Amino acid sequence: MSFTIHTKETAPSASVAYLEGFEQHVGFIPNIIGVLAESPATLASVTAVNQAIEQGSLSALERRVVTITASTENNCTYCVPAQSTLAKMADMPDAILAQIRAGESLSDSKLEALHAFTLKLIHNKGWVPANDVKAFTDAGYEPCHVLEVVTLVALMTLTNYVGHMASLPLDAAFLPQEWLGEGLKAS
Repeated sequence: MSFTIHTKETAPSASVAYLEGFEQHVGFIPNIIGVLAESPATLASVTAVNQAIEQGSLSALERRVVTITASTENNCTYCVPAQSTLAKMADMPDAILAQIRAGESLSDSKLEALHAFTLKLIHNKGWVPANDVKAFTDAGYEPCHVLEVVTLVALMTLTNYVGHMASLPLDAAFLPQEWLGEGLKAS
């Protein structure tokens, strides 16, 4: 099966306003969003989660730690560059970005707690041992952060899986952050 990367001209009419919103927000319509436009319900869901989580308690930098961690673990060669581009816009230090993309521990202890918790959540399919949750909260995070990490992992799983199935070409804006899967680690 092949997927169409929709434009405002080819998308179902119920998706057009969402495409316009993404274009206004980031300056273009990313290929993943063009594919999601095939299902107005899916695109509306992704848009709503993105908008809601931006108002959450995790900072833009922390959100990118989660999204890049999830995308590397899911080996998404589309989403890692896309999320890395957003991370650069959120002033993520180059060293932290490189560490996440390589599947390494992070040099910043609080961000490492977030990174490690995200990995535990993914590897354990949500069954995170109490001592790992405690390590996360001991690093300064709260129950609301736990829930936001779960939300971001769910969102990235959706986009990562669509990216895999659609074999998306990388948008020109994401090419400087191209990633070929070198960070994939066995779980």
